[in-house]
Amino acid sequence: MPSLLRNRLTKRALRPAITLVDRHIRLRVDRTAEQLRSELDVLRRDAEDMRRSQYALGLLLDGTGRGAHRIPPGPRDE
Repeated sequence: MPSLLRNRLTKRALRPAITLVDRHIRLRVDRTAEQLRSELDVLRRDAEDMRRSQYALGLLLDGTGRGAHRIPPGPRDE
């Protein structure tokens, strides 16, 4: 006995239901993808802000890019 799902008449009868299920799945995937895109945008902005602040803090505190220490000299005795 051939499979019922391979029958042309069955396929024809189920086509509207399959179309509805397919549309529902596509909408769900699109909605989820949009939520993930917006979350990713927020994370990218946060990472960029952190990178900028870390760079500025690094310029102030670490030893790269400067020769002498940054403490100003005391008053001169003349």
